[in-house]
Amino acid sequence: MAHKWINWIIEPKVNASLSNYNHFATPNEAAMPYLNKEDLDNPGVWPTPEIMKTLVFTKDLGKDNRIMDEAWTRAHHSLTSLKRRHLPIHSRLCYGTSTYEGNINIIGNMGHL
Repeated sequence: MAHKWINWIIEPKVNASLSNYNHFATPNEAAMPYLNKEDLDNPGVWPTPEIMKTLVFTKDLGKDNRIMDEAWTRAHHSLTSLKRRHLPIHSRLCYGTSTYEGNINIIGNMGHL
């Protein structure tokens, strides 16, 4: 049953519909023709080579991943509190290969904290 789901989820049109819905990049090259042009042109979804050079990716910390998870939870909670109070946050969140405009960059540039 799991293999059926995996095979379905990697079908190009299905994979593209998920990427389009979530505004996430996909490594599935066969899905590229079905992606929204707005997302393909959005460096927050598909970072340019210049942006990619500035990103820092986390490594698997094994059992110490808990530390990163806890830090992420604290940062996310703080951001949610700031947004609730309508305070401006001018930076970008980068986690793995995804970026989100209007959030804070936890992994990359810490200068905007």
